[in-house]
Amino acid sequence: MFSYNMILHDLECRMKESRFRHTLGVVQTAEKLALRYDADHDKAAFAALLHDCSKTTDITKEQMYAIASRTLFKDEYPLQTKGEALLHALASEVIAREKYGVGDMEILSAIRWHTTGRVGMSALDMIVYSADMIEPSRKFDGVEKLRLLMNCGLKRLTFECMKRCVFYLEQSGSEIHQTTLDSYNYLKEKLNETEINNG
Repeated sequence: MFSYNMILHDLECRMKESRFRHTLGVVQTAEKLALRYDADHDKAAFAALLHDCSKTTDITKEQMYAIASRTLFKDEYPLQTKGEALLHALASEVIAREKYGVGDMEILSAIRWHTTGRVGMSALDMIVYSADMIEPSRKFDGVEKLRLLMNCGLKRLTFECMKRCVFYLEQSGSEIHQTTLDSYNYLKEKLNETEINNG
């Protein structure tokens, strides 16, 4: 596997400045969450660094489709990717594995599911999913409230991030991926009503 610093340098050269800044923000937030919830710091950092590694200036949407078709997880849920917003997660998993030599299935899973979530998310899955939404450069109504939940439990944080995503997609009239709905309902069942309604 490539070293962290080698990947960092490669992505800095190939990403737009705003995308690279977002990536560093996700790494920073994922590291904080890993420390808070006793998860593997190195895995969190690598998964966060690579979560958008297909969003580089030299990869076209057509190439992204071809790359995404090689994901290890394509049989776990229907592909259902109608745009780059979902497609890049699959492509990033493939690039992390094929280009950067990542063989750790936990890291690859966190990259693959960082846009839709999945039923039975691991701690690392939840860390990267949530870090992607609340990293410092994100600016949307309610993001500060989500950031305040960083110490309120990883499942609770992830649920609220996913709830915000579902609400946004509903309000914008966008299709909601079935995997996201399944993940949302799964987390809702795992949290009791007091945890969901308080705070």
